[in-house]
Amino acid sequence: MISDKIEKLIKSTIKNLYDFDIPKIELAPTIRLEHGDYATNMAFLLAKKLKKSPLDISQELVNVLTKIKPAELEKVEAAGGFINFFLSQKYLFKKAQKIVAKKDQDNELSLYRGQKIMVEYAHPNTHKEMHVGHLRTLLIGESLSRIFEYLGAKVFRANYQGDIGLQVAKAIYGLQKILKKQSLTLEQIAKWNSVKKAHLLGQGYVLGNQAFETLEKEKIELINSQIYTNDPKLSQIYQKTRQWSLEYFADIYKRLGTHFDRLFFESQVAKKGKQLVEENIPAIFEKSEGAVVFPGEKYGLHRRVFVTSAGNPTYEAKDLSLVLEENQAFAFDRCIHVVANEQTDYFKVIFKAIIMVFPQFKDKEFHLAMGMVNLIGRKISSRTGELVTVDELLEEIKKEVQELIKGRSLAFDSGEAVEVIAQAAVKYAYLKVDPIKNLAFDVKQSISLDGESGPYLQYTFARIYSLLQKAKDGGLNWSEELNFLETDKVNLENETLLVLRQLERFNNIVYEGAKSLNPSIIASYLFDLSQGFNNFYNQIPILRGLANLSDELNGENLQTKLLAVEATGKVLEQGLNLLGINVLNKM
Repeated sequence: MISDKIEKLIKSTIKNLYDFDIPKIELAPTIRLEHGDYATNMAFLLAKKLKKSPLDISQELVNVLTKIKPAELEKVEAAGGFINFFLSQKYLFKKAQKIVAKKDQDNELSLYRGQKIMVEYAHPNTHKEMHVGHLRTLLIGESLSRIFEYLGAKVFRANYQGDIGLQVAKAIYGLQKILKKQSLTLEQIAKWNSVKKAHLLGQGYVLGNQAFETLEKEKIELINSQIYTNDPKLSQIYQKTRQWSLEYFADIYKRLGTHFDRLFFESQVAKKGKQLVEENIPAIFEKSEGAVVFPGEKYGLHRRVFVTSAGNPTYEAKDLSLVLEENQAFAFDRCIHVVANEQTDYFKVIFKAIIMVFPQFKDKEFHLAMGMVNLIGRKISSRTGELVTVDELLEEIKKEVQELIKGRSLAFDSGEAVEVIAQAAVKYAYLKVDPIKNLAFDVKQSISLDGESGPYLQYTFARIYSLLQKAKDGGLNWSEELNFLETDKVNLENETLLVLRQLERFNNIVYEGAKSLNPSIIASYLFDLSQGFNNFYNQIPILRGLANLSDELNGENLQTKLLAVEATGKVLEQGLNLLGINVLNKM
């Protein structure tokens, strides 16, 4: 990328001027384009070593850089100790041509080429409904998977689900009570759709949770033991209800455009997890009151149980086995676990235990702990049944989109398009927030066609598509005819230039999003790009030029602007795809 070339140029200039090497060059895209395309603060970092002011150092560097700058740079300027780099119009024009020709990715996007990256996300427990908290891990995990794939990695999508444990025992206990009270059979329920089955299991869990905290604790604990030991008395209802959950989850994954290469389950890793713990006593784990614990206090962490006094492995022990199974399944170079924020302390302990049991995984494992999800004006609690499921949220947003359509003249069929817009609203609202921060979901804001929303970005793309179609209908073929342009004499108008400069940043933005595991960086960029494009669209009379090429715009200028329009559409579509959002040609 051009940023790599600039970094090498700065490094060699420092070496030649001051006769020492800099291991890392600080270079970043500028916040405001009037300050250039890239900037470095190296003068400040060198000031102490050289015993000079940043202003003097920056000017010394600029004097040399100006003489040796490559053709891709228009100019280099010193600004208050910073050094700003302005890309040339010729370079930006050719960059846009590459974007349109889909040749922009060939040599630049190799950050993870050849690597195997596992992304583990979603993690819904069976026998419960999937709620809006699970949705965050699902959307972030899928987006990160797409970003890594875009950057050349082979991605293995994994999903680790709790299909045994007290939460399952509570759900089965409650379901048995409901079946008896309502005179229902498993065979009758089997004919229901997956959402209705999942809701019934959710009701069972709430009922079982209430009973566990009152008088029925021993009965539920017995059910839990029967699940662990595969007791035939419970096998039928357990297996059937487990399958109901998996079918329900699969429908959601399909609806939201995600998939998994493998599903891992607690029931499959429990026995091996317990064995791994017991094999590492007393070197890593120790016995305590009949249980086996990890003495986290020795490492500034919490003390946690890995095997209970009843001899059952806990989540912690199962995670040890999971890591081993995942690596055997994929032999990954890196594994990203997208987890809920309330599990932060838990994962600090489990990560320490993992690298002690498996030192070879020390630099491979990473846990991305997300903030909480709140719906403005709503309370969420799966224990009491006060939750909003994924299906409920999507249906609520679809109703809001349909209301939006009533008040506007939107040029699309209101069937499939409503679902596409609703998904864009939800996905963008989730992904525009840094994963580590809490998310407050605002239904009205999520569907706004005027604000920072998925539908706004879709509307911008539809505007681009419509404009290009009108140009093609008018007989223009700018992609081919632009070959006649003398690119050494490119003289772009400022509005066009600003759009092209934003487009040039896209690959750097994707790099940054990947390195920081933060899709919100891409989401914010796409909003800024859309705003920049719409400003460009409103200030330049492209439509008038299409109607009469002999008007103020001559053919060459119009075609240049259409190139900027098409390149914007390509980048916007690709960026939205990285967020899992589909585009519409008409809105």
